[in-house]
Amino acid sequence: MKKNANDSLNDMPLEKKSKLNPLQGLYPAELDPNSSDHVVAMTQLRETIASLQKKVQQKDMELLSKDKLITELKAQHHNDTTDLRTEMKNKERLNENKFNLMNTKIQNLLKEVATLSKTARKNNKNTKSALANTENSGSGTDSPSTN
Repeated sequence: MKKNANDSLNDMPLEKKSKLNPLQGLYPAELDPNSSDHVVAMTQLRETIASLQKKVQQKDMELLSKDKLITELKAQHHNDTTDLRTEMKNKERLNENKFNLMNTKIQNLLKEVATLSKTARKNNKNTKSALANTENSGSGTDSPSTN
């Protein structure tokens, strides 16, 4: 006995049949062109497709708005980073200028201290020699002290 294609389909489980023919699971009987079941099913499928398309459009809009927000945040972050770097460089330059100015003042003050120290030493030597000269220079006519 020879099996035809319809017999092999009838022997298969329902799961395999529905995979081979997706409409098989929707209609328990053979498709009847006069039946309104297939029209109802088509209408339901169209409504489902339309609602899914609306959901996809909503998700696309959400993604676009989130993408815009991400772009704006990235731009703001970039601007803030650039501003902070500029501000930091300006402060660094200002501090370096102050540091150089202070070092120059320190060098000038050290020179002034050295100059004053030299003059103070010279003055001390001059006063010591003047004192030594006055002590050594006597007239020799000292009056006797009467105590």
